Amino acid sequence: MAHFLQSPEWELFQKNLGRSTRRIRGALCIAHAIPMGFRYLYVPHPEILEKDFPVFLKEASSVAESAEMLFLKIDPLAAYHTKNTSFQIRTSESIQPEYSLILDLSKSDAVLLQEMHGKTRYNIKVAEKHGIAIRIIDSAEEKLQRFESFWELLSETASRDRFHTHEKEYYTKLLAVDSPEYKTILILALKGDNIAAGAILNIYKGRAVYLHGASSDEYRNVMAPYLLHWTAIREARKRGCTEYDFWGIDPKKWPGVTRFKKGFGGHEILYPKSFDVVYRPFWYALYRLKKIFY
Repeated sequence: MAHFLQSPEWELFQKNLGRSTRRIRGALCIAHAIPMGFRYLYVPHPEILEKDFPVFLKEASSVAESAEMLFLKIDPLAAYHTKNTSFQIRTSESIQPEYSLILDLSKSDAVLLQEMHGKTRYNIKVAEKHGIAIRIIDSAEEKLQRFESFWELLSETASRDRFHTHEKEYYTKLLAVDSPEYKTILILALKGDNIAAGAILNIYKGRAVYLHGASSDEYRNVMAPYLLHWTAIREARKRGCTEYDFWGIDPKKWPGVTRFKKGFGGHEILYPKSFDVVYRPFWYALYRLKKIFY
């Protein structure tokens, strides 16, 4: 299945963030700035066959070296053989989630509910009893109108759960990504006029992906995120999706979020390890050392 991280729409989004991009053998490559005045070339989930990978690696490395990149980073969808290459390869920390959770939307509501954890089914009913209303927002105008409230909630969630957000502009530009094939949707769970939970989803070529979410501590007891995702799952299927990707689980890094997502059922997938193709070993080692201590 085509991945949204390689879509033309995602490439335009990266350009709107001020990053330069190019296609090598059809794969989207994005230039990222890093400390010390260096850059690296990032390739997120490329859809390249194993037999074509050596040629891609050679061409991508030529581009990266000529542009004075420190290294080339690849978050692969499939494992590639890199041991026999002449390039210096280092396993690295991935930018995209290493684990994810996928729901099969070909199943009926009854089957999906049956395969959920009992507590998840119960919490969906709790949210319904509390009168939580789910608002699915497609229009650019309403997404912009509602964004400030979502941003406040996201900032609250990040502070509470100790994770970093992107800059505010990142989300406004993300919500503006829209085409006939790629939809970015803002979904809100409302308790009266107040937002109890929210999420940003994208839909691309048959897969819905949960990218960002937030929830209110004030309305924690009404279980709004459970009804929000159950509604989003059903909406994704209405829009022709065959999969719902919860986009990132890790019981060590995010135990609470992981328990929440796994309560909906689905199957786990493990992506291959990210790796870096190193061009300037001394400066790369210094960069890695700086990341460890800062």
